[in-house]
Formats: sequence, C-alpha cells, structure tokens
Amino acid sequence: MQKGWSFREKAFLDLCVLCVGVHAKERRFALSPRWISLLIVVGASFDAISTFSPWGSTMRTYMFLPWSPTLGLGQNVLSFPPTLEFTIVSVTIKIAAVLAWIGVVLHEYVERLGRLHLMPYCVIFVSSILSFVAVALFAQTGWLFSFGPYLASFGGICKALGVITEKLEVEVVLNQGKAKPRK
Repeated sequence: MQKGWSFREKAFLDLCVLCVGVHAKERRFALSPRWISLLIVVGASFDAISTFSPWGSTMRTYMFLPWSPTLGLGQNVLSFPPTLEFTIVSVTIKIAAVLAWIGVVLHEYVERLGRLHLMPYCVIFVSSILSFVAVALFAQTGWLFSFGPYLASFGGICKALGVITEKLEVEVVLNQGKAKPRK
C-alpha cells in the first residue's frame, strides 16, 4: 500500500483486489471477463425466476401472470385474467428470459461466430430492454408490485451492466491526490 491511504481506502482496495483484476501500478481496476459473464447469467436467471414469481399482490393474495405456473406459496394464489395488458406483459417477460439465455449461449461460443461477434451482446441488451418494458407495462395496470417486477428489474439491470462493462471496458481508477479546498 502507498502512504497516504486511509484505512477505509485500504480496505476497499483489498476488497477490489479480491473481486476484480488489477492492472498497472496506478490502481486501475477492471472487471474480469468471468465476473461479467456471471453478471449476465445472474440477470438471465432473475428474468427466468420472475416468470415463475407472483407479479401482483393484495392483502393475502398473490397474483401470477397468465400462462405462468402458480407456485403454492401457502396463501391464496390466483392468476391475472388473460386480458390484453396482462398477456402482453406475460409474453414480453417470457421473450426477455428466452432471449437472455440465447444470448448467454451465444456469448459462450462467441469465438466461433467470426464477424457476428457483437450478436450475443445485442441479444442480451434487447432482452434487458424487454425486461424494463415488461415492468413498465405492468406498472401501468395499477396493481401493487410483488416479487416478479423487482426480479425482472434487477435482471434487466444485471444484463445491461454486463453488456456495458464488457463492451465499454469500464475501469475504476483510484488516485491518491489530495482534495483541494473550495473557495
């Protein structure tokens, strides 16, 4: 460690060294490809789990999307009626989950794709956008959120962050420079 680093900064650096690959002498940190792949897989998993989770709730009733398996959660479990708005939400989140896993499989075989090396990232990013669209459409129905919209949102965030950090090569740079007082 360099002189001048506070205890919190040293602890943060130690944590970053454990979780992230370290580059150069000037404290640059970039996520390793393994962590980025894991972030994308976690996002795809949350999308898939959200299709099996309740999306709406009342006091003691969990409401599932149409054509989703209703898991017995020990309380009253119902499905939304297959009206147009709930059907669109259900189809959108299912397409997002399927596209996410297609993107994960394509991401694993990206070396073999040649000129189509951006295709997995495009598929995963479109899946991320569809996750947000499904949550936004469900929010317009006026129902209270249950587990499903939160899982879909978190899945969309994980997938988008995975694609952005992979393609933009995001790095964290820590400086030891002292802050100048404001005038």
